[in-house]
Amino acid sequence: MTQPARNIETELKLRLSSSDAQSLPGHPLWKNYTKKTPILISMGNTYFDTSDFQLSQAKIALRIRHKDNKWLQTLKTLDQSLDGLSRRKEWEWGINGPSLDLKRLQEILPEYRSLFYPDKLIPLFTTDFIRTCWTIQWPAPMATIEAALDIGNISAGTKHDPICELELELLKGEEQALTDFSRKLQQHIPLHPFDRSKAERGYALYKTAQ
Repeated sequence: MTQPARNIETELKLRLSSSDAQSLPGHPLWKNYTKKTPILISMGNTYFDTSDFQLSQAKIALRIRHKDNKWLQTLKTLDQSLDGLSRRKEWEWGINGPSLDLKRLQEILPEYRSLFYPDKLIPLFTTDFIRTCWTIQWPAPMATIEAALDIGNISAGTKHDPICELELELLKGEEQALTDFSRKLQQHIPLHPFDRSKAERGYALYKTAQ
């Protein structure tokens, strides 16, 4: 298992229709500013919490992700979210299989140590989607942006909610570039800032499934 890496994730989330998602790769901005061939990744995620949602109440998201035949555990805490732009602390590390690494969780967030035990945490819902990633080199202000188009579903029991969203994550440079790039896109494609994460939507779906 690898050591947890902590990052500050700054991203802008945008919703769009499935038809607009199909036309996105042919957008002139993609041709002008993408520097590499897009990468397609299949992602399966299971989210965990206590039966009374104590992690969610503390604005903590805990998941296990299956990606490229590897298992990853991710812990996120929400610092701020407004008009689709969010800032989160994120820890992610490799694990050996689909079981939670509880020891690392206790080390990262010792104040919630009492929750990180096998009899406390249960799987609540899943998100399964295809992610298409582009690297955007934005000129002014200079920035490197990862544009990730996610298409799939959130599932809780027999309930399902479709995923069709574009996430613009700042990899390097100034935060203003995210807003500028999205505004350019919105001149041609209907994109709507969206503050609800997949985890938040999953919790809402889980509650309706009970």
